[in-house]
Amino acid sequence: MGYESEAKNETGTNKVENAIALGNKAKAKYNNSIAVGYSSETTRENEVSFGREGTERYIANVKAAEKDTDAVNKK
Repeated sequence: MGYESEAKNETGTNKVENAIALGNKAKAKYNNSIAVGYSSETTRENEVSFGREGTERYIANVKAAEKDTDAVNKK
């Protein structure tokens, strides 16, 4: 969803399943992946990406982790 966004693999020949590209030029290139924001790219399956190499972004206002599998913030 967004101008020139893609949910397909790098060659464009194989279908990518359960992928979402949200933002202009966002690219979800792997199964079960989500690319969020302008020019964001996923680099593996089961990944959520908010940027790409060279254009990393912050995730702000994240609550402290409670479980071993929760994302964490730096205190």
